[in-house]
Amino acid sequence: RKVFDAFVRFAACALAAQTREAEYLEEAKRWERQELDLFGKALGALVLEMEGRPFEDVLGGYYMEFALSHKGQQWNGEFHTPKPICDLMARITLGDMESLPKERTITVCEPACGAGAMILSFGQACPPDVRRRLRVTAIDVSRVACDMAFVNTTLWGIPTRVIHGNSLSLECWAA
Repeated sequence: RKVFDAFVRFAACALAAQTREAEYLEEAKRWERQELDLFGKALGALVLEMEGRPFEDVLGGYYMEFALSHKGQQWNGEFHTPKPICDLMARITLGDMESLPKERTITVCEPACGAGAMILSFGQACPPDVRRRLRVTAIDVSRVACDMAFVNTTLWGIPTRVIHGNSLSLECWAA
């Protein structure tokens, strides 16, 4: 779990266009140079894997299967929504594409985003011109989920602001 969390943190920092350098350096102190090189290679492997599985939440599936214990799933209430369910919900939410604004931005809020599987399906269901106009706000109580959502949405070009917070209590720890 420690390795997975660090990998996702490093990936998010790398994709954050130099806005999370302090966070990267703090995490990097915990690892040897050879390990840091492996994290970089793992990010390359993730990108290749994602290219073969468009708009699929590869990270969330791996997290649920390998990084999160069964007890952790029960205790934290973390469950991965399968892609067919996400796809169905995206199509229902979008409905008739003709009802979307033609020129303006389209705002979407995902109050319990997890790794971003629902956002990915929503983005996939939109034509590219509509996807470019999306402005998603994603919120989750899990820091690692926020990092996974950031990586997923960034690599698939879905403009998303990810907030580490609690949608129910309105607490916000980081944006």
